[in-house]
Amino acid sequence: ASDIGYSRVKIATSPLDGNPPELHNFISAAAQYNAAEFELAGLTARRIFHVHPKGALNPNGYLVGDDVRSFLRPQDYSRAIDQRFLDSDTYRALFYGSLAHMVDRGAPSVMDLLVLGVPVRAWQDQQRKRLAVDYARGVHRLPNHRSVEVRDVIVLPQPYGAYADVSDEALSRKSVLIIDGGEFTTDWLFIEPGGRIHPGRSGSVSDRGRYNYLQAILTSLSGEAGKELPERLLYDLDMCLRASEGQPDEDPILKVGGRQYNLREHLPRGQEKINDVIRKIVNAVGGVVDVETVVLAGGNPRVYERAIQQGGLFDDLTDIVIPPESIYSNVRGFHTFGEQTLASKLAA
Repeated sequence: ASDIGYSRVKIATSPLDGNPPELHNFISAAAQYNAAEFELAGLTARRIFHVHPKGALNPNGYLVGDDVRSFLRPQDYSRAIDQRFLDSDTYRALFYGSLAHMVDRGAPSVMDLLVLGVPVRAWQDQQRKRLAVDYARGVHRLPNHRSVEVRDVIVLPQPYGAYADVSDEALSRKSVLIIDGGEFTTDWLFIEPGGRIHPGRSGSVSDRGRYNYLQAILTSLSGEAGKELPERLLYDLDMCLRASEGQPDEDPILKVGGRQYNLREHLPRGQEKINDVIRKIVNAVGGVVDVETVVLAGGNPRVYERAIQQGGLFDDLTDIVIPPESIYSNVRGFHTFGEQTLASKLAA
């Protein structure tokens, strides 16, 4: 299973011994291959794949993987945050990168079924969804003289993976809202009792994700510092906040240029951005009086949980579920969905 988002690619590789799938993620960015730079860096042992996606515009191919950051140019970070994402060279390179990572981790050279997760906005475009299936199916040539054959493909909206990850008989009888907070967007799905997606109550908002949350905090910090702090500090800020999430009684402290900043008083500025996202979702869904359970996926679920608890828009009886290792919830659910689909075919 592969979950290709705007900020991270997550994969679940099926082991042949029947154990749980191996999970991995890497940055959703593809650097145009430059032979001189690549050889100069001596990257033969690095965690990078040089892929040549079929149909890509760049004949020299792309670099993708864990350590690709050092090769990225500013334009390599750009991407279509809409349904056009599935048509882009970036998506195709990331798809090939996900296959290369899976094969490198022991996935078979013939895949009977590949479950692909894509952003909700891209999934809602039926024509592009069909093209994504056609693109993924077939034989793909990978680095190191390897290849993989994908025999069948199912494309699902990313938040549905989280539903499959946590769903049980009790949850399947409820109305469920899945909220998947990403780096640049927040997607959601409304699942009716019985597991059917309600397309009209599902959607996505752009420029409303972890990046905006962090940027608002950095802007507030700039006020305390008396100068505009550079955007490159967003990574350090992100790491500081993630490290502090497991220590709620300790103040998160960010060190910048020999000075320490207590982030706690600046967190409300970021929280306002997520509160706004929840209000937009409630309006788009058309009210949430019938929502019995909210499932929060993605890498930043706690700020969405606070927005729901503080906003007063949801009933007090609404259950909130946060899957373990929520960043992998979607792809873990896709893997489960794929196994169940294959088992049903074999039993038929």
